[in-house]
Amino acid sequence: MRHISLLGHLAILLAEDAHDHLAQTQTLPSARHPAETLSQTAGHIGRAVAHHTLALTPLAALTEPDTPATLDRQLDAIDRHRDLHAYLSHAHQALDEARASLAGLNPTSQTQDPTPLPPIAARTSPHPPRR
Repeated sequence: MRHISLLGHLAILLAEDAHDHLAQTQTLPSARHPAETLSQTAGHIGRAVAHHTLALTPLAALTEPDTPATLDRQLDAIDRHRDLHAYLSHAHQALDEARASLAGLNPTSQTQDPTPLPPIAARTSPHPPRR
């Protein structure tokens, strides 16, 4: 939660700075580029926040109190680990893109897009999760 909070605060600060730069374009037209860079970076940070938040669902499922280890629970745990890894990988990619955006690099040439997973609700499991 602390990481999500810090990233959210960073996104807000970047968006505020972008807004300030846009307000200055009335008097300084050359200030437009920093506003674009800052707003793009804020968007990447926002995506990282979203993926970190999505990772909370499988993380919460994995930290449920110990119950008897059935085959269904073990199979569900595999799915949850995969989901957690995918969300954290996407968050890491978004942070890499934010870093590249600030450095003035092309973020698509620096990172490789991981295979996206469909939303958890869209996937069907042969076994419903046990509670």
